[in-house]
Formats: sequence, C-alpha cells, structure tokens
Amino acid sequence: MNSNQKPILITILILTIIVLGIVTSFNSKMTLAKTLNIYSAGLEYYKENNYTKAYKTFSKISHFSTLKPAAMYRQARALEQSGHFQRAILTYNILTLRYPNFQLTPKAKYNAAKLSYDIEKYNQAKKLFKEVSNKYTDSEYAIASEYYLGLIEYKKSKTMQNQTQKLFTEEKALIRFRQYIDTAPGGKYSQSCINKIKELQNNKLSAEDNYLIAKAYYSLYDYNTASKYFAKTNIPKYWTDIVKNDYELKNYSTLRALTERGMMEYSYNVESKDIHKAIDLYISTLNNKSEGIKTLLNLNKRANGYDYLLYLNCKNVPQQKQAECYKNIYFNYQNGQFAADALYNVFYDAIKQKQYLYAKNLGEEHLKLYPNTNSTPAVMFWLGKVHDKLKYYNTAKNYYEKLLKEYPDDYYAFQAYLESKRIENPILKTDITEKKVMFPYKMNSSNDMIVKLAMLEDYSLLKDICEEDKFIQSWLEYQKGEYSKSAVLARDAMAELKEKPPVNDLRWRLVYPIHYYNEIKQYAGKNNPVIILSLVREESYFNTNATSSVGAKGLMQLMPQTANDIAERNGIGYFDLYKIKDNLLIGNLYYSYLKNILHGKDFFVILAYNGGFNAVNKWKDYLDYECNNDFLEQVPYQETQNYLKKVMRSYWNYIRLY
Repeated sequence: MNSNQKPILITILILTIIVLGIVTSFNSKMTLAKTLNIYSAGLEYYKENNYTKAYKTFSKISHFSTLKPAAMYRQARALEQSGHFQRAILTYNILTLRYPNFQLTPKAKYNAAKLSYDIEKYNQAKKLFKEVSNKYTDSEYAIASEYYLGLIEYKKSKTMQNQTQKLFTEEKALIRFRQYIDTAPGGKYSQSCINKIKELQNNKLSAEDNYLIAKAYYSLYDYNTASKYFAKTNIPKYWTDIVKNDYELKNYSTLRALTERGMMEYSYNVESKDIHKAIDLYISTLNNKSEGIKTLLNLNKRANGYDYLLYLNCKNVPQQKQAECYKNIYFNYQNGQFAADALYNVFYDAIKQKQYLYAKNLGEEHLKLYPNTNSTPAVMFWLGKVHDKLKYYNTAKNYYEKLLKEYPDDYYAFQAYLESKRIENPILKTDITEKKVMFPYKMNSSNDMIVKLAMLEDYSLLKDICEEDKFIQSWLEYQKGEYSKSAVLARDAMAELKEKPPVNDLRWRLVYPIHYYNEIKQYAGKNNPVIILSLVREESYFNTNATSSVGAKGLMQLMPQTANDIAERNGIGYFDLYKIKDNLLIGNLYYSYLKNILHGKDFFVILAYNGGFNAVNKWKDYLDYECNNDFLEQVPYQETQNYLKKVMRSYWNYIRLY
C-alpha cells in the first residue's frame, strides 16, 4: 500500500464507523419503540381482563430488554388471574431465578408460595415461605410468610395422632402467630392469629400472650377489648401501652394514676420515647399543664424521662430563668435527647446578653458535639450573626455559605441568604413561573425500567416495585390528583436525605408543587401571591376539604366565625369554605385585614394568622428585640414560632425553585 492510499482508507473507515453508528442508533430506537408498543398493548389487554392475549403479548418482550422482568411478572399475574395456578407458580419461580435483584422478586416468591398454599401443596408452600422469611427479613412478605408458616403447622397438627409430636407442632405454630402479631399488630391476619393463639392455648394465656393480643386489638382500634387483655399482662413492663389505651378510652383519671406510678416505679422497664408519649398524654388531660409537669418532676428525680420533664418545664418558667433551666439540662444530661436544643437556648441567651465571645464558644461547641440536629441550622445562622457583631466578616460569610450549602431549603438558609446579601426586606419576589411536576428521576442505567414503566403508565406495577421510594409514591399520588398526600410524602422523603439535591432536581417540584396559583393571583389583591401560596401549602397541603381538629376549613384553614365576620365586612353573602374560589377570596380578605392592622408587615401578619393579632401586638410591646429573627426566637408560642418558619421556608423554596 502506498502512502497516498492510506488517507483514503482511513477516511473510508471513519465513514463506515459513522454509518454503522447511525444505523445502530436508528435500530436501537426502532427496537425501543417496538418494545414499548408491545408492552403497552400487553398492558391494555391486562386491564381489559383479556389475560390470554396479555400473556402472549408480554412474552414477545425480548430477554435483552430492561422491561423483561416486569413483563414476566405481568405474565405470571395474567396466569394467576386466569386460574392457571401451576403455570403461574412456575413463571414466578423462573422470574426469581433469572432476576434475583429485581425489586419484585420477594413478592414473586411470596406469590408462588401463596398459590402453592391455596392449591394445598403445603410442603412446596412451606419451602417457599421459609425462603421469603429468611431472605427478605424486613419485607412485608416475610411478615405475611410467618402467618402462613404458622397456618401450615396448625393444619399439620390437626392430622397428628402422637400427642408429643402434636404439642411440638402446635408450639411451632404458636411461635409463628406470635411473631406475626409482634411485628404487624394491626396487620390483616392479626385477628386470625389471635383466634389461633387462644384456641391452641385453650384460652389459658400467659402474660406475654395477653400483651400481644392487647397490642393487636389496640392497633385494630378495639380499645375496650384491648383493655381487658392489658389488665392480665405485666403492668410494670407495659404501663406506657396501657396509658395510650386509657387515653383512647378517655379514662383520664386512670391514665394519670398509672403515669404517676410508672414514673415513680416502672420507668426503667420501657424505652424513653414511650415514656415521652405517656408524659405528653398525661399533660394533655390537664387544664393546668405546668402543674402537671411539676407533679411528675417531684415523683422521682432518677426516673427515665426526667430530662424530658425538665425540658418541658423550661418552656414554662419565666423568660429570665430559662437560660439557667436549660443549662441544668445541658450539663447534667449532655448525652440526652434534649441536650442539643438546651445548649442552643443557652447559646441564644448569651447573644441576647451581648456576651458575643461566650456565645461564639457555645455555638462552636454545639456544632462540634451535635453536628446534625434540628437546631444545627439555627446555630450556624446565629454564629454568622455573632461573627458579624465581632467584625469577623469573612468568618460570618463562611457560616452563611456553609448553611446555604448544607441546608439549602431551611428557614435559616433563607435568613443566611438575606444576611449575606445585606437585604433587609425578606420579600424578594411577588411572582413565580410555574413548572410542571414531572417524574422525579431522569433515565439512567440503574433506573431504566422504572422510567419506562412511568412512560407506559403502568402505575400499579410501579407502585409495587418502588414501594420504598417515597418520591415515586408521591409522584403516583400526584397522578391520581391526591395533591395533599403527594406533597406530604415528598416532604418527608426530602427530610430524610442527609445531603440535599441541587435546586434543579425534579424531586423538589414534588416537595413544593404549585396548585391553584392562578386562583390565588386572582383573589390576592395587594397580597403577595407567593406568600399566600406558601401559606396554603402549610395550612392544608392543598387539600380543599381539609378540616382541623378545632374546625378550621379549606385551603387557607379559616375558622367559620372569622370567615363570617370577614364576609359580612365585605358584603359577601352565601359562601362555602370548601370551595376553592370562596376560601381563597375570604382568606385573602382576612390576610389583607390583618395586614392593615399590622402596618403592612408580612412577617407579623403570618404570625397573627396563626397566633392572633392581639397576641402579636402584645409581643411587640413587651419583647426586647433588634430584628425580626430576634423577635421570632422570643415568641412564647412554639407553634406560632414554628408556623412562621414553615411559611417563610416555603416562600424561600418557591422563589428558589421557580
């Protein structure tokens, strides 16, 4: 080959590669389109209950397709629905062997076990149920398998003549039934387990059996029956459960007596969280809550949960004594659940006293000892403010930037942004641009199948496959129009993430969706529609039929009497607070009324919307504050303080995301 031919051959080779690439890409797209069409057709047949055609259509999906496991699962379900149980079992088993990492493999194996049980192939069923129970220990299918393993032993015992073997087999059944109730007391098989335990024990129940049965009835909302079984159990060990049951029965005097005795004698028998719940219920039954706290404090200073009582008491002591109260908790219960918040309060008091160097040391100690607690963002923000006071401006800026990076969606991140930019007015935007809620994940190699199932609208299978992913469950609820449930699921899922995703991540739109925004703008008048949207999110999570325990109604959670007063002032006749238009109209008029009284400051209006404008005016008169954040930290109503933080946090995220 001469030197002149080489460039020509290289050019031909490059062109060939390009053409092959184009052809391969075209064929790949054609194959994908064909696969999606096949699956879509199979799904339509399945929804029409034409299981024979559905089975045959799903079988055409290539083994090389990422949709194959889902298609095989649909095939097995089609066989099951059409009564071909043996073939369904075989298909489920093949699926679990071929695709051990498929998300529905535990359910497929469980389905095969359940079908085997239904057609009375008990040995086969037992083997499969044991595999589910042993291999997928934390799944709901493992819990249900315990019940069926108990049933198999129960049935087996009925056929036995040898008394020793019979008793041994019955005991094995009992172990399974007890395990089921202990793990899923409110489960669909709980009542059956109760009946079997009582039968096998000839109603001669141990204290532990009585407790398990009581726990099950409590979870099934049958509090009267639960009470009968709780009375026969180990009261020192389970007193907090009995307190919860007494609360539901409104047996308040019994509840209080048992809580007092529990704190005196039984507190070391139960977990702290259960004691905290019992204390909360005890206090909730009293008119004078502070006296109730003092009563429990005087019973046993060594009781488990005593630090919680001290923490509650600190909120009730006069403001000038609170710092000393919180110091007591921090120094004496440094490893306790409330130490971080106690230290934060001591830290903030030092700021109030203008002891900035002392406050700096306390704040740094907080971040060192409690690096990721509910109070961490607040500490970081106020440390920034402290360093500003000390004229360490670069350090202050570093704290603000760190807060914005690590807790970008937090209320204090918003405040850090305002401080770092030296912005005095927290109202940055009066309008936002809507963006659609989309499937929360973009397609990649690890989620290829679930994104395709979302595209194909196979929502029921997607729900099962992604039952542990709250963002996908949120998106599925959104597709059904269950906006409130969707937003709450996404909110909780985002709160669980240690590291927050970037602002353009699609999951944020589920956490902060935009609903009824055009209507809000229509009725907002001079109110900021983004603020009203944020308030609606926090008040009702977009549930038009929301009703609070005190009777507040609709999107903006208006009390009927307040709504009547506002309607009368504005010449409005009949209205329905569950109607979007009426609720937003009257809610905005009420917001405007508060704004007029409180001189146009949204900060105080939002506080008044929750705590009442008389309370806000009183606080403005007697609180010693330098700025809004300083004012907020001193608001004596914890609920109202948190309410403003939630609304402004929503506002910050709406303007941040949209």
